[in-house]
Amino acid sequence: MTLADPLNNFPAQPVIPLMRTDRVAEKAVEVLNDVSASLTTEDLVMLNERASGSNKENPKDVAKTLLKEKGFDR
Repeated sequence: MTLADPLNNFPAQPVIPLMRTDRVAEKAVEVLNDVSASLTTEDLVMLNERASGSNKENPKDVAKTLLKEKGFDR
């Protein structure tokens, strides 16, 4: 989900995945934690610019590209 921030009130911040571990497989928890740990502030700014900037790329496509670049496309 892409949230609009037309006044640029919210700078890029670390992503913290939240999930119910009693409902999510341990492997999924591992992967989400690994992806979260790999994201830099620069990555978050780039994701936001591509998904909500003048290009308005599909957020799913932007995320898939980043995951592939970081080696999470296995």
